[in-house]
Amino acid sequence: MRFAITLAAALADWLIVAVTIWSAEVVQSFWCHAAAVIIIASRQHALGVIAHEAIHWPKGHLQRVAVLTFKYACAWPILMHFEFFREIHLAHHRHLNTGADPDFSRNRPGDLVAAESLWQIMRYVLGLNRRQDRSARGAPSGILKMSAGMLLFWCAGLSLVWIYGYTRIFLLYWLLPLFTWFIAVNRLRGILEHAGIAATVTQATRTTRGNIISNFLFLPHAIGMHGEHHRSPQTPFYRLKNLRSANADWHTSHGVTNAAFEVLAATAWFRRKFANRFVKKARASEKNG
Repeated sequence: MRFAITLAAALADWLIVAVTIWSAEVVQSFWCHAAAVIIIASRQHALGVIAHEAIHWPKGHLQRVAVLTFKYACAWPILMHFEFFREIHLAHHRHLNTGADPDFSRNRPGDLVAAESLWQIMRYVLGLNRRQDRSARGAPSGILKMSAGMLLFWCAGLSLVWIYGYTRIFLLYWLLPLFTWFIAVNRLRGILEHAGIAATVTQATRTTRGNIISNFLFLPHAIGMHGEHHRSPQTPFYRLKNLRSANADWHTSHGVTNAAFEVLAATAWFRRKFANRFVKKARASEKNG
C-alpha cells in the first residue's frame, strides 16, 4: 500500500509537468511560460520530497524496490545524489541542531539571527553565508550534485532529447526551473524548518501548515509537517498531517507567510529597527503629554 501510494504521487507529479509543458506550448505567452517555470519547479521539489521519503523507507515494505524506483525516477532527474543526500540527511536527524548536524553546520542559522541589515539577511537567504570548505560537516546537501551513474543517466537522456528535437523544451521547461525557482524553494523551505523559533521549543523545529496553494507550490507531499517528521521519521508522508503528540516539542506556524515573518522577526535587524520605532513613539507621546 505504501509503495503504491508513493508511486502514484510521483506519477502525478510527472503528469503535472507534462500537462504544464503542453499548456505552455499551446498558449505561447510570456506569463504562461513564467507560470510553467514555477509550477514545474514545484513538481521538481515534490519529486525531491518523494526521494526523501525513500531515504526513510522502513526495512521490508519493498524497501529495495522503493529505493531504486524513487532514486531513478525522482532523485536523479533533479540532480539529487541519493546516497550522499541520505548520509547527510540521516546525520541531520541523529544530531539535530548541533555541531555534528551537517545542515546546521553548513547553513549556520546563527548568522540569520545575528543579521543586522537587510543585506546580511539576503546573503543568508541566498546561501552566500555557507561554508566554502568541503569537509564532512560543511559538505553540500547532495542537491544538484553529480555522480558517475547520474552522469551516464543524464548523457543518455540528453542524447534522446537531442535526437528527437526536444532541446528547446528541455532547456526551457526543465533546466530553467531546476536552476532557478527550484533552488529558491528548497532554500526557503530549509530556512523555515529550523530558523526563528522560540528557545523554549527544545527541538527548534517548525511545522508549517499551509493552504492548498502554498502546499502545492512550497510544501508538497506534507513536507511542511517537519516537527511530526522528526518525531516519527518513518511515518509515510500521507499520514503526517494526522500525527499528534501530547507533548509536541516543535513549533507550528499557520501559513508560509506567517512562518517567514517569524523568521524575519527573529533577526537582530528587525528587533533593533522596530524597537527603535517603539522608543521614538514613546518619546513622542511623552513630549505631547
